[in-house]
Amino acid sequence: MCTQTEPRNINELLQLDTYQGMTDDEIETIIEYRANLKFHSLENTFAHATRIERVNSEAARNEQLVSDSRDMLQSMRRQIRELIPIRAIETPERLSTEVNNG
Repeated sequence: MCTQTEPRNINELLQLDTYQGMTDDEIETIIEYRANLKFHSLENTFAHATRIERVNSEAARNEQLVSDSRDMLQSMRRQIRELIPIRAIETPERLSTEVNNG
């Protein structure tokens, strides 16, 4: 009469301090569990590093866009100043006087 014992779950096996007394299947289960844990940990670390790299890249691109926009705005302001005569900028009253007297 051979009695087959119920296999121990991974939580029970992880609480043991030694592999002694474990079956080969139980030892393999622990090794596989720890390997999967390490794999998923590395996978998460890689995914996190990838997200950080992407965010840093987007931040650098956005900083460049802001800088380019400021440069463009300054250039447009210079062009406007060159196109509009200075006397026209002085006062609206003066302009209306010149138009009426013109």
